[in-house]
Formats: sequence, C-alpha cells, structure tokens
Amino acid sequence: MNKFFLLVLSGLLLMGIAVDAGAQSITIGGGQFTSTTYGPCRTSTADNQYNRHAYIYTSDLLDQIQNGDSIRSFEFSRTGTNAVVGTPNMMIYVANTPDTIFSSAVTWATEIATMTLVYSGNPAAFIGDSDGFKAFIFDTPFAWNTTNGENLKILVEYTQDSGQTSTINWRYDNASGEPSYQANQTRYSGGTGSPPATTSSTNERHPMIKINFPAANNVGVTSILASQFLY
Repeated sequence: MNKFFLLVLSGLLLMGIAVDAGAQSITIGGGQFTSTTYGPCRTSTADNQYNRHAYIYTSDLLDQIQNGDSIRSFEFSRTGTNAVVGTPNMMIYVANTPDTIFSSAVTWATEIATMTLVYSGNPAAFIGDSDGFKAFIFDTPFAWNTTNGENLKILVEYTQDSGQTSTINWRYDNASGEPSYQANQTRYSGGTGSPPATTSSTNERHPMIKINFPAANNVGVTSILASQFLY
C-alpha cells in the first residue's frame, strides 16, 4: 500500500479527525399519504402560524441503529415545487425513551427540558423547491444511547411569519400502512399566534422519515493501519 496514503490516514487519526468508514441510514414508512398536517412543517397560507408535533418511533423500526451511533440528520419527504415564503423557524428535539406511547398530553416546556435540541433555524434551504426527501442536518449530532430507552422520541416546532403562497404537503403513514404505528404515538397542535402549553391532539400518523447515521467508528481505517504497521 502507498506509504504516503498510510501516513495521511495515521495523521488524521492522531489529530482526532474522523474518517468515516461509511454512512448508514434507515427509512421508515412508505409515505402512502400526503398532508400538511402530519409532516414536520405544517405550512399555512395565513401569517403568524405555528405547529408542534411529537412522535415516537418504536425500537422494532430502529434495530439497525446501534448503541453509540451518532445520528446526524433526519430527512422528511415533501411534495410539490413551491419554495418557502418569509422567514420561518424550526426546532427539532430528540431523545431516547423507554416509552412506546404518550400516556397524556405533551407539556411542551417540560418535555423539551429532557431532550437534545439538534436543530434550530430557518429551514427554507432544507425544504427547497422540489419533490422528494429533504435532509434537515443537525447542528449537533445526537448520540444514540439505549440505556435511556430503545425508542426514538422527536419533537418538532415550526413557526412562520408569512403565509405561504401554496402549502407544502409531506408524505406520511398510519397504522394501516405501518403496523408498528398506533394511537397515542403522536401529538400535535397548530394555529395562529402563540402555541398553548400542551399538545394534546393524537392519532397514529407519522411522517415518512429517513434517519442518517455514520459508521460508529473507524474500524476499517484502524484495520488498514494495523495490517500495515504490525510487522
């Protein structure tokens, strides 16, 4: 093997720079329905709108994610070609949880205090102006820790100052299309002005989602270096 290449790899490792052996992702749901209501961004043609969504995805859908993996982004699938109008804001919170359902209404401030804020900002560039999956890249990677529970809890808050010229639909599934979904795994609210303290409306609908996480470590690179220098 080229010694210069080995020196570069070993230098990167010594400096603590990650060299991913490969990226991984899982897609949950087939996206057989579309709606503004059940996606992460509940857009409206009216000014000063908000929406809040809370989702739980259970462990049987997440078995490819291993303890210690680092989730770097979520992707949600939209329809249509209209771009976002105005200056919206979006916040995404994530947590491992032992819960499979929300047993009561979500008290937003209490819930997010126990979660990790992984994205906050204007999502217009991520949403784009074309059909298909849109990646919301985290500001801070989320470390998957099954000691806190093997299910995934996601809370999303979206606000828009300006009404959209045309609402954006997002692909989603319900219990008939994804058997692991059930009532009380989602909570949502939306409307004009400031959100209420609790988010209580519930059903089994979940947005189609792709969860992106790189390889947990650089085993491939480490093996290459070991095989070359242990002689």
